[in-house]
Amino acid sequence: MMRRIPMMAVALATVLPVTAAAQFQMSPEEEATVRIYTIASVSLLSDYDATGQPLVLAVPEIGHGSGIALSSDGLILTAKHVVEGASALSVKLPRQSQAMPAVIVWEHPTMDYAFIKVRGNFRYYVELPPMGESPSLRTRDDIFAIGYPLDASQSTPSTTEGIVSRMSDDGMLQLSVSLNPGNSGGPVFVEDSDGQPKLVGIVIAKPVEGEGIAWILPIEPISEGYEQDVIPGDYVAKAVEELQGNPERTRLLDKLSVFVAEMVEAYSNPDNPHVFGNMDDAMMLAGLADAGLPEASLLCAGILFNQ
Repeated sequence: MMRRIPMMAVALATVLPVTAAAQFQMSPEEEATVRIYTIASVSLLSDYDATGQPLVLAVPEIGHGSGIALSSDGLILTAKHVVEGASALSVKLPRQSQAMPAVIVWEHPTMDYAFIKVRGNFRYYVELPPMGESPSLRTRDDIFAIGYPLDASQSTPSTTEGIVSRMSDDGMLQLSVSLNPGNSGGPVFVEDSDGQPKLVGIVIAKPVEGEGIAWILPIEPISEGYEQDVIPGDYVAKAVEELQGNPERTRLLDKLSVFVAEMVEAYSNPDNPHVFGNMDDAMMLAGLADAGLPEASLLCAGILFNQ
């Protein structure tokens, strides 16, 4: 979900004490669940200053969500609405401080799922089940969802348990589980008879009119789309070329991805101020734009407009 915020004082994330972090153990499924940061565009917002004088601010549309790594080389599944329209996109693994640039591999034209790609050698990932071999679900089955709700500055995901409530007429699954913005795109699992987690879907929406319920997209149509459209279309190879085909562009993307993640994280955790919108930020973004990243020019223009 995209949010609009003024380019003004926001904050960087705090870091857990080393001793506490060392004592916390995550499951492989949690280790494979990533944070996704997006900046879509910059728009104008009319407001008033402290003296009551009218002013206009440049406001970036930012958002964050969750995703699940599907392969060791950085293919990630998420909800389409998390990344749709993103001009700049970055990803972090759990406990990872360095953001990675990401590009969209493929978006389904009507269903709410997408694949994105980052560079990397992932130790933890969850393979997409082959088409026709997805785990079956029934009403009252226990499930658990993993993601990064509300605060994008948190370095570890949260896990929430619930049950399958029903299947809607359009094939979506309703869950009795409490989810929040930021969970979108995160994986949903069920344990098999041996107690092994199996990927059964991704979070796609939390209706505003209900509390304690959420909707997921089952994994079977996602597997179908991957095998019937993504693989034949060679979309992953095209994304790899975009990410690392040009060494200079790769270096620029790395810099921009750090800025995107810091900005979104800072907005999510306003306790420790870090001022975005200063001239150093603007000059850095202008340099990226001049060097071949037009998406950086959006943010640069917004900063300069607010001076």
